[in-house]
Amino acid sequence: MATGSVVLNAAGYGFVTITCPGGVRWTIGHQSVSTNISRAALESTPAQPVASVYQDSAPNQSNYIEGTYAGDKSSSDSTLELLGGESVCCEWDTPANGVADHAGLTATYIVRGLQFQTEA
Repeated sequence: MATGSVVLNAAGYGFVTITCPGGVRWTIGHQSVSTNISRAALESTPAQPVASVYQDSAPNQSNYIEGTYAGDKSSSDSTLELLGGESVCCEWDTPANGVADHAGLTATYIVRGLQFQTEA
């Protein structure tokens, strides 16, 4: 399991990168995203932060994997392979029709799967 967190900026934006260590290969079988948004805020705001996942060290549309319109308490069982030194990142953003009241939220990205030693 690997995890990363980011505090969303004034526009409700942020991203976190998780990198597979050298000498191993990861087969990621589960990914989840969450924020610390309160239930009251969820009921009163028109939109949750949107989360997008990329196989890269920073958001890059050409390496988009998948996303969710519910960037809080969402998960995926899509399989992803990472070699040592390769990265996956998750980006949170406030939808265009939303309000930027997501500033200051802590957003967390978790990946779970198997780790294999690679040959030297």
